Amino acid sequence: MKASEIKIVLPVFGQSKWSMASIETKTDSQRLLCDESDVQDYVATHGDVDVVLDAVANVYRVAEFDAVREAYIASKVRDCARYGCE
Repeated sequence: MKASEIKIVLPVFGQSKWSMASIETKTDSQRLLCDESDVQDYVATHGDVDVVLDAVANVYRVAEFDAVREAYIASKVRDCARYGCE
């Protein structure tokens, strides 16, 4: 499935159930998608990448970013070791 195919369902008047989704980025953060414009912004920033829904964590995983994300995390660990972390 492509990122552009993620569908966000907005609540009907009188209902409080939202259909939001989280999706991985190239860092250790996740992006929250609340509506169609958030999906379009994500695709514009990160490309129309292949995603797989992790139903347990309720997040879309992006395998394409794994190597970049691991390098980012390793760099962050080195900086924390050198400068300390809060």
